[in-house]
Amino acid sequence: MLVLAALIGGMIGCGGSASQPVPVATPTPVTHDVANAFVPAADLLNLVGKTMHFTSGNGCHTDIAISNPPAGLVAGRGGVNVVFSYTKDRPDCYWNIGIAGAELQFVLHRNDDGESYRSIASLMKFPNGCPFSICDGRPNSVNVTFDVEDNDPSIPEGYQIVPPSLKGAQHIVFDTFVTSYGDYSITFDNIIPVGSPAGDKTGEFWRTDYRIEWLDQGDFHGWAAVSEQWEDRCGHEKWYWANGLLIRVESPNDGIDHVCTALDKSTTMILSSVS
Repeated sequence: MLVLAALIGGMIGCGGSASQPVPVATPTPVTHDVANAFVPAADLLNLVGKTMHFTSGNGCHTDIAISNPPAGLVAGRGGVNVVFSYTKDRPDCYWNIGIAGAELQFVLHRNDDGESYRSIASLMKFPNGCPFSICDGRPNSVNVTFDVEDNDPSIPEGYQIVPPSLKGAQHIVFDTFVTSYGDYSITFDNIIPVGSPAGDKTGEFWRTDYRIEWLDQGDFHGWAAVSEQWEDRCGHEKWYWANGLLIRVESPNDGIDHVCTALDKSTTMILSSVS
């Protein structure tokens, strides 16, 4: 030990110099100026007949098949309607994380702006039942449909899902309410009672926030249109749209029957392919 120390000391003393640490440059944070950003609206009609395949961080898979609904009115509405049909391979996948075999046909209706969409009906299947009040305590297969009623013109429509074209720092917010009616069946027919009043502030709270955000995800690095949604007291999801596709869905929180559940980030699902 002493000999080694002497040798090292001699090397430094004989014209040598002790090695100095090489300074490391501090990385400059990359900033993205949203001022000139533009994300065109997704044309859902171009997606009809295709299936978007998603993989979650926990390894499970969700498919969303896009189709036209049956001909005629859907939940009492004409115009342009498109159906997103969700299936999954494990209980811990979206949609309805934690419920085995849960399936959803999510009816999206194009708004008067010709670009954005809101949901007007949800057709749900729970082949193994579910712990929620909508399953009415039934232990076996439960089918249920909910139609969303149009709101009174004094408040915005709820269940806004797919954003219109967005540019720059544009920020569109819908703070409103949702009134819906249910039936224990799977149907595209109108189940809203004849003569029922328009939806008002007595309905369930709903908020949608549309904006543009930069997203780094796998091979994708660019601007995405965000649809962030809050439902009732607890439901919270964040959808990212880019290149005409839904490319990411985060579910920070879930809530049914006023019971809030914080969800692990591993439930975030990311688009892996389109067929």
